[in-house]
Amino acid sequence: MVGKMHMYEVVCVLCAVIEVVWPSETRKGKLSEDMAPIGKAMLCGTYQQMAHKMWQHKILRMELVKYLLRAIAAECSELCSSKTASMSRRCSSDDMLKFHPEALCEEWMERAPLFYSILMSSALSGRRKDVKTVTWLPSIALASSVLLRERSRGMNAMQLLVTTIIKSSGSQVAYLHVFSPFFCCVGSVRITLHCTCTTHMLVEFL
Repeated sequence: MVGKMHMYEVVCVLCAVIEVVWPSETRKGKLSEDMAPIGKAMLCGTYQQMAHKMWQHKILRMELVKYLLRAIAAECSELCSSKTASMSRRCSSDDMLKFHPEALCEEWMERAPLFYSILMSSALSGRRKDVKTVTWLPSIALASSVLLRERSRGMNAMQLLVTTIIKSSGSQVAYLHVFSPFFCCVGSVRITLHCTCTTHMLVEFL
């Protein structure tokens, strides 16, 4: 008698079954192989683990990104709305005297937390978390103002402040026309009305 030995390769495949109970019926279904890790995380994982498994799924990641972008767009639309005027939209002489980049960032944080979080994540690395706020806050305020100025022409208080600084420093008016298309400042005609009344605030800002 000749004996034969058969070798089998055992492959472990994760299988997840979901059960949904309605008042009228109960239904069960087997999750696809790519969705099974998500089902396992939902059963015995934390919220962070569930989010991680969903983010690893390519199709779900695309849908999550779309949802996130819609949420950010809604925040920015609310910021730019004239019905709930943002600090960046109020450009009168009295409003400019009260304007400060720190207050602007605080408004972004409260009214548009997703938009503000993306700005912070883009600008600061983990190693810079302990850096003093004064070193990075003006750049965050200017970056957000440039982006929102592209969405709405009325969002230009920060640009008005930058233009006031440039003009008060004795720089040529031609520089304003160079930087104006980048939405970093406003034109020389607009700044004439505000330059005198806001000059004394530059000492504190600088």
